[in-house]
Amino acid sequence: MAAVDAPILTVEEQQEKWLAEASSAVRMHAEKMQEAIEARTLSDVLKHAWSMLAELRTSQLSPQNYYELYIIVFDELQALEAYFRSEIEENDRSVEELYEIVQHAGYIVPRLYLLVTVGSVYIQSKGAPAKDILKDLVEMCKGVQHPTRGLFLRHYLSTVTKNKLPDVGNRYEEDGGTVQNSVDFVLQNFKEMVWLWVRMEHKQIVSDPERRAKEREALRLLVGFNLTRLGSLDGVDLEMYSECVMPRVIDIICNSGDTIAQQYLSEVMIQVFPDEFHLAKLDDTLTNFCTQLTPGVNLQSLLTSLMDRLANYAVESTAEGVQPKKKWEKKAIAGMYESFQNAVNNLMSNQPDALDDQKYSSVMLSLLKLVLQAYPDRSDRVDELFNFAASCLADKVLDNKSVNLVKKMLILPVEHYGNMSSVLDLNGWPVLLDVLKFEQRLEVSRELCKAALKAGTPIDNVEHVTKVFEFIKPLLEDPADPEKMPESDPSDFEEDQTLVAKLVHLFKAPEGELDVQFKIYSVARKQFGKGGELRMKYTFPPLIFNFTRLAIVVKKALDGGAELGKVSVEKILQYTKQLLAVLCTHYPKLAFNSYTHAARVADKCGCVEDTIEMLDCAFVLFEEEIMANSKDEMLTLPTLISCITSMKKLGDDAFEKFSKKLCSYSANLLKKEDACAAAFMCSHLFHKASQEEQRKKVLDCLQRSLKVVDNCKPQRPLFVDILNSYMYFFTNANEHITVNHINVLWALTRDKMAEDEGGVSDTGFAKVTTYYQNTVDYVQAKQVAGDEGARWNEIDAS
Repeated sequence: MAAVDAPILTVEEQQEKWLAEASSAVRMHAEKMQEAIEARTLSDVLKHAWSMLAELRTSQLSPQNYYELYIIVFDELQALEAYFRSEIEENDRSVEELYEIVQHAGYIVPRLYLLVTVGSVYIQSKGAPAKDILKDLVEMCKGVQHPTRGLFLRHYLSTVTKNKLPDVGNRYEEDGGTVQNSVDFVLQNFKEMVWLWVRMEHKQIVSDPERRAKEREALRLLVGFNLTRLGSLDGVDLEMYSECVMPRVIDIICNSGDTIAQQYLSEVMIQVFPDEFHLAKLDDTLTNFCTQLTPGVNLQSLLTSLMDRLANYAVESTAEGVQPKKKWEKKAIAGMYESFQNAVNNLMSNQPDALDDQKYSSVMLSLLKLVLQAYPDRSDRVDELFNFAASCLADKVLDNKSVNLVKKMLILPVEHYGNMSSVLDLNGWPVLLDVLKFEQRLEVSRELCKAALKAGTPIDNVEHVTKVFEFIKPLLEDPADPEKMPESDPSDFEEDQTLVAKLVHLFKAPEGELDVQFKIYSVARKQFGKGGELRMKYTFPPLIFNFTRLAIVVKKALDGGAELGKVSVEKILQYTKQLLAVLCTHYPKLAFNSYTHAARVADKCGCVEDTIEMLDCAFVLFEEEIMANSKDEMLTLPTLISCITSMKKLGDDAFEKFSKKLCSYSANLLKKEDACAAAFMCSHLFHKASQEEQRKKVLDCLQRSLKVVDNCKPQRPLFVDILNSYMYFFTNANEHITVNHINVLWALTRDKMAEDEGGVSDTGFAKVTTYYQNTVDYVQAKQVAGDEGARWNEIDAS
């Protein structure tokens, strides 16, 4: 005979097979039970119910699969309970009789499920005091000692009786018992379930420790459900919790001696009971409970959970519309910080292994949150926390998670207060920052800048600005040891320095305190000078801009008779020139724009010598750094022309010197198109000149552009630009621009617009045509504008 080998199933496949077989059997018996229920045949109902419940006697299924089987059975038991209830209410069957009958079932597991089901109906019928039935059921459940079967049986008992426990004001109170009876029942069931749950570890029903731990984790909700029931009893007030519930729960948890059980049940205990209870018994929880737990329990999660809950409770207690707290609550809230601080100190002293660096950092972060929420005005406690955390973490190599927690601690006050000034008063902040490495401090400084910019609150005194620079020092200077300087992406460096540049605009002294504002910028000037060549590209320009803006405000204040002490426009411009001198050494093109801006400000303030000095520097930079590139030259030249044109107090000699240079630059441009455009732009230099000879140069510049345009390609755009330049000066009554000049140029432009120029795109031609037509429309509108139209009527704009 040939033997046929059966396929070898994996553990998962075998479990699926057993679950499928058991589920099928349950559904088959449930269907027959339902038929018997419809036929109102009690004996058949009990027989099939017993057969269905017998499937729960299995020891083969894992806890997860046993749970799935249990759920199927549980649903069917709801129909059975409804049937028992109808038998009592409609058929006048005695509930005592039912209670007696089901006790004769064969196996203990089916018998006890049937007893609990009938017991639920018994309590609801009020045929006997609820307390007696509950006591009877919880004692009988001791008959099942298998951990998995026993846990699910007791969970079924908790579930079906959860709405039938005697409680304040419900129908089961008084004759049925008291809240104390309900507490005794739940705690006894809880104690037995904890014992069964822990036995899974000690009996080692599953040999693999990892798998055994997972299976125990899967069953933890069954055990924790008892504490949830306790927390939901209305009759459990603070007195009962303090004198009865809390001591017994703690005793059950601690006596289990099991890390998994203590960890989970402690967390559930914190979550299910009201904050008011935890607040009242905080010292007992921290000193008597936490210290009795086994060394393997993660005390950090318990402490942080308790801190977070009580912090929220403290905030809610001060909200509008909330009933004022009792005197003892206010006192307890006031003492929360000391209680938690002492608990952490004792743990660090007596159980140093209980809180490693990561757990300690997490606890301190939660304690910081509690301080910020419960004591928003106690910055001294925030300072104390920072110093204490720094002393514990100093000289340690922190892992990434610990570092992230410390970073959150440092940023949290800024986000909470909504401004940087409140953080600047914390002397412990930089002390805690120093426990991090340079790269980590750099990240914190970056986040601090972002938080400050988001808040937008001004930093309004010299002391605070100095502290800002101390706090964000990693962004401002390289470390003393070059080897500690991390490699950074250029884009990250640019982003960091841009943040610093934006921060400068938050340096705002109170209105009118210009001497303070000057000192603030002077401190920034000194600090930015230490940043090195790469940083000044980003930090100098905003500081220069703010110095020049201050110069204008100071000038206005001085003209109004204000007394500003040592602050003067000249001194501000002197500092500005010093910054510009350093900047132009490394970034000449960037310094060029800053020089022209500063020169405009100096002219506005009437500082002619400073204006000329800065213009000289700008022209030197243009000649030495910019003229080498014709493209840059043409892009930059309008800036110089605009700068000189805007000058009000430059003086004729200086004006003549600079205007001649600009005309020379424009004439020497390599591209004829650029030379033509630069020539008619230079005409604006002379339009507002005080001397007649200078004003005549407007026409000279325009005619020079017409001479150059003949050698340009394409010509149409340039002709229209020149025509509009003539029209501008004619509109502004320059006596040297006559109607004859305009008519001659208009005729030339009209002819050019009619010619077919190659090399011009359809889009370009359309733009020029629109520009020209707008010019025609403008002139024609002037011609019909009444008295003003007389001088315009001679222009042939057809």
